[in-house]
Amino acid sequence: MKRPTVSVKSVTSLLGRAAPWVGLAVVTTLWRRSLRTAPRSDLDLEPQATPEVFEAAEPGRGRLAGSPYHIPLRGWRDILWRTFKEIERDRLPAVAGGVTFYSLLALFPAIGVFVSLYGIFADFEAMHAQLYEMSKVIPSEVVNIIGDQMLLLASRPHASLSVAFLVSLLLSLWTANAGMKALFDGLNIAYGEREKRTFIKRTALSYGFTFAALVFLVVMTAILVAAPVALARVGLYELALIWVPLRWMILVAMAAAAFSFIYRFAPCRASPRWRWVTIGGAFAACLWLGGSMVFSWYINNIAHFDVTYGALGAVIGFTMWIWFSIMVVLLGAELNAEIEHQTARDSTT
Repeated sequence: MKRPTVSVKSVTSLLGRAAPWVGLAVVTTLWRRSLRTAPRSDLDLEPQATPEVFEAAEPGRGRLAGSPYHIPLRGWRDILWRTFKEIERDRLPAVAGGVTFYSLLALFPAIGVFVSLYGIFADFEAMHAQLYEMSKVIPSEVVNIIGDQMLLLASRPHASLSVAFLVSLLLSLWTANAGMKALFDGLNIAYGEREKRTFIKRTALSYGFTFAALVFLVVMTAILVAAPVALARVGLYELALIWVPLRWMILVAMAAAAFSFIYRFAPCRASPRWRWVTIGGAFAACLWLGGSMVFSWYINNIAHFDVTYGALGAVIGFTMWIWFSIMVVLLGAELNAEIEHQTARDSTT
């Protein structure tokens, strides 16, 4: 019987195939052994960095600041530079685009709730005549959509508005909940956190924020549109004239408070003290209001989306405005996060 022979070529091929796996096994074994034999003293006795250590390493940059108002100018330069870098690192434009998509799913149900709630307490014809005031803040295409919905509901019996409000409210909360959850994810990215809340807690929180956002839009519209009409009807013409510039300051204060509330409770993290979120909230409020005015002027006087996109012009303009608004919210969160990172002290106590 002839004994089987093994060629040198086959042996070399077999060793070549096994070499990577043998090397991986050796490296893994040595790595595990190094972990077991590592002296515990090197791990346990490593000194903990204190705020004073950070201040000594980086003097004059606010490492001991107990409030953002105590951070010196050099520290603010660091904050602004890191915020600018984080926009690209966290891909904020793409994240804002995702949140915008979910927001569009809730667009028309939300408009139904807004108009129904507004119609219960206000006169449609008078409100529709004053809607041009809103075009100073948001694009005219959006105002036209809201105005058409007002005229549609004005043709219905007033008693049916309560039923329409309840149906639209439930539908809008259900659809807009996904958009609010997407915003939560964007805020977690801005703060560098991971979502650890339970499904029930996160859903309940998102529903609460969604309803609060709808109420905020109603109150904002009442301040811009309904208040001047109401003051003029009761004969307070002088107060109505004072209210015209005053309402913008009230709107900025309301937006700053709303954004600060979002930054404190929406991300999955230990809630910081109010003083660590108010600067980002005020920054986002001013940027949102001023940017919305500029964007509205651009849409109404230069862009003319209805010429380029035809019947979709209003939707395109509204989509861009929503994207801009989400970007402002995320940018304020990035600013707050970097303000907290500037100090070595605990910002949650």
